[in-house]
Amino acid sequence: MRASEYTIFKTKAAARLKLNPPESEFQLGCVMLNIASAVGEKQYDWQNKITVKFGVNDVTNIIFGIRSNQEVSLFHQFGETSKRVVFKPGDKGWFLTVNEKSIPISYPEILAINIMLEHALPLMHNWK
Repeated sequence: MRASEYTIFKTKAAARLKLNPPESEFQLGCVMLNIASAVGEKQYDWQNKITVKFGVNDVTNIIFGIRSNQEVSLFHQFGETSKRVVFKPGDKGWFLTVNEKSIPISYPEILAINIMLEHALPLMHNWK
C-alpha cells in the first residue's frame, strides 16, 4: 500500500496529514502531521516544517474529539523536544495549533480529516 496524504492550504501556513501504514504485520502504522509556513503566494516552506507523529491512541483521541465537538490536546516529547498539538472547535470551524502555529480548518476540512482518520485507524493496526 502506498502512503496517502491530505493537505490543507491556507494563506499563512499549510497542514499535511500522511498515512504511513505498517511495514510488517508485527508493527503499527502512524499518521504524520506536517505544518509548513507560507513563504509566498501559494508557496510553503516544507524544508523547515514542524512534524508530529500520531500513533493509534492519538488518532483515536482526535476522532473522538471531532465526533463529540470537543477540544483535543496532545503533548509529545522526544528527548528535549516537545510539541503540543491542539484541535479546537470554534464558531466558524476548527483550529489546528502546533507549538503556537495555528491554522484555521473549515467544517468540510475537519469532516474530511475525520473520515480519513477513521479509515486510517484499521490500516494502522494492519487490519485489512
